[in-house]
Amino acid sequence: MENFRIERRTSERKKLDPMGIGIAHIEHVKSIDDSHDEFRKPARYIDIVDRSCDGLCLRVTGAEEISSPFVLEICSHDRQAWETALCEHRWVIRDGKHDDFSIMGCCFRKMDMAPEDKPKALYIPRSEDYGFIRSTRIFQAIDRSGVCPFLNILNFRVVKSGELIMKQGEKGDACFLIQKGTGIVFIEKDQKTHRVARVKKGDLIGEMAILTGEVRNAGVMAETDMELWSLEKDKFDRLMEKYPDIRGFLTELITERFVSRTKIADRKIGKYLIQHKIGTGGYAIVYGGKHELLNMPVAIKMMKHDMAMEKTFLHNFRNEARMIAQFNHENIVKVYDIEERYRTVFIIMELLEGASLEEILENKTRLPYAKGIDYLIQICSGLQYAHAKGIVHQDIKPANIFITHEDTVKILDFGLACPSATENTDTPGTPFYMSPEQIEMDSVDERSDIYALGIMTYEMILGQRPYPENDLLKLMDLHVEADIPDPWATDPGIPGELRDFILKACSRNRSDRYKNIGEILSFLKPLKDGASQGDTLAISEKRKMTSLFLFSSESRQLELNKLLEEFALKAQQLGITIKAADFKNIHISS
Repeated sequence: MENFRIERRTSERKKLDPMGIGIAHIEHVKSIDDSHDEFRKPARYIDIVDRSCDGLCLRVTGAEEISSPFVLEICSHDRQAWETALCEHRWVIRDGKHDDFSIMGCCFRKMDMAPEDKPKALYIPRSEDYGFIRSTRIFQAIDRSGVCPFLNILNFRVVKSGELIMKQGEKGDACFLIQKGTGIVFIEKDQKTHRVARVKKGDLIGEMAILTGEVRNAGVMAETDMELWSLEKDKFDRLMEKYPDIRGFLTELITERFVSRTKIADRKIGKYLIQHKIGTGGYAIVYGGKHELLNMPVAIKMMKHDMAMEKTFLHNFRNEARMIAQFNHENIVKVYDIEERYRTVFIIMELLEGASLEEILENKTRLPYAKGIDYLIQICSGLQYAHAKGIVHQDIKPANIFITHEDTVKILDFGLACPSATENTDTPGTPFYMSPEQIEMDSVDERSDIYALGIMTYEMILGQRPYPENDLLKLMDLHVEADIPDPWATDPGIPGELRDFILKACSRNRSDRYKNIGEILSFLKPLKDGASQGDTLAISEKRKMTSLFLFSSESRQLELNKLLEEFALKAQQLGITIKAADFKNIHISS
């Protein structure tokens, strides 16, 4: 390969955010397997940290092996175009953030090359390979920092028509992404072969090998000549140890399986069948499902792998799971079961109908005093029960408070909970509602929940949170160093008792807060009775009922319905409530 003289850097390099990506084609690569006739010479994906008109800074693994000039294909940020350059490295240092990476500075010269002029080493991976792999939805779940290490463990494979890709009954050790061609999925049963499905470009097959390593429950044979990318379980497991962010690939893999598969066996979690996806949160995905034998509707919460595969979290969760599953209180969502499968945890809960307090506040901004106090008392009732069991929630916020259609409050997500007075080394919680001791990673107790309760009450009553939120670090500093703003500064009309509750619950010094939830309930219950009484009086003074009877023949029914719709729309705009009844078999003489 051509050598060239490298001049001292004369132009400023521009940092790329996010990092760019390139494919380095190196003439001398160790451990190339030439056993397969169709095997093509590998290359290496490399992160591009910054660049100038004639220089590049690359983040690579094993950079000490790249000692001679090499060809680098550089992908544009929109992945629509590639440019080719001849590079030569000038210096290499270890990446201070990750031992497996090296940072390499090099000079480059653009090359204009027709496809037939490219060296044979440029064949695999090709630029079109990268575009295909990264366009598939499950691969988009990988964190950008782990993209290159992940792509570099994929192996290319060509399979001829009629060749077996997977054999039923064998233990799975890899999954395969189909880039070209089609295959047939079949099951051997009763000495007969049954075709089950056809797989094609973009399909991932054999994923159970990565998820569980269990034996194949079906075989796959190439229907046409095929091109595949294989992901070996052992390599992937080792990579996850080094790059935990790659675990998101497993979460997306399972999600794809549950949503796309029609076979019931592919969507079962123990005794429960997943039917549809409900929503996604910061650390879990929730599905709607049912208990197969009882035909009982349930919610199935799957913990994302980046959390579920953390040994400390999983250890703590297992210790608390049995206790949480035994909770039996009207204001705490019922947990029926805990299942561990697919390298994660599934929490089986009662299926609720209604909306979260977060959704309600987004639509209504703030709640009437009586309604806010009612919700607050129900939340306190649930928390008092949990605290008596020795469990602190640690993440009280509107998103974790569910309001059913019957106005019953249910506290969600005790999955982050921990025993009272334990060290808080993982900083769980949400910054908007975290107590000073949580932020400072000090021990937590029930007064930590009381602080979050006060912040949430401020939001329910005033329609906003107390601190500015454009800078999360500053927000957390304010929780620790500043007293909560006086609610009267925002709305002087707030009842004094509510103001006093918020200020005391949100004291920075936990010894100045309410000692326990029971003390709060003793304070709030008389307040609820007064607020409810006031609301009742206001309704009786302002509401009046007027009766209107309309008589019509059946031939005029359609016209009457249209008239009533117009009347109801106008009445709604005036704040008038209409109650209609249909009286049959009434005869009116003319």
